[in-house]
Amino acid sequence: TDDTLLQVVGQKSQDHMMAVTRRRRISEAVSHALVERGNDAVVTSLLGNEKAEIGSEAYGLVAKRAETSPALQVPLVRRAGVPMALTQKEWALLRVLATRPDHLHTRERLQDALYGFDDDTGSNTLEVFISRLRRKLGREHIETVRGLGYRLVRGNAA
Repeated sequence: TDDTLLQVVGQKSQDHMMAVTRRRRISEAVSHALVERGNDAVVTSLLGNEKAEIGSEAYGLVAKRAETSPALQVPLVRRAGVPMALTQKEWALLRVLATRPDHLHTRERLQDALYGFDDDTGSNTLEVFISRLRRKLGREHIETVRGLGYRLVRGNAA
């Protein structure tokens, strides 16, 4: 049961947590606990389990950890099963989108993430990076809300 798995995650070793990540069914609650307590290897294994239910809060925690842990960056974007290489700017953009999946992110906020508050960018620079991410992640994973911004659409893969 989830209660038993949460006890294992809360009280046992990283090896025990690794075994939990290999289960056929992992609930959002268990996934969240694994992200909070597990080392990078545990989180990588969890991200590789396509059947694991990972909620937006847990994704946000992984994205935040990935800022300082390059070992988590590739597994985070590979969740769809498509290996890819991202540039620093693409990673910065994806990190903002993944921190709050299904949330609408304004153009201004995304441009600030890419270039900072003082940098003047070209009018279509953001669209170029969004286009590149769509090519790598799949078009269905980044939604445009015309005139407002973009959102990362979670499904089985995002």
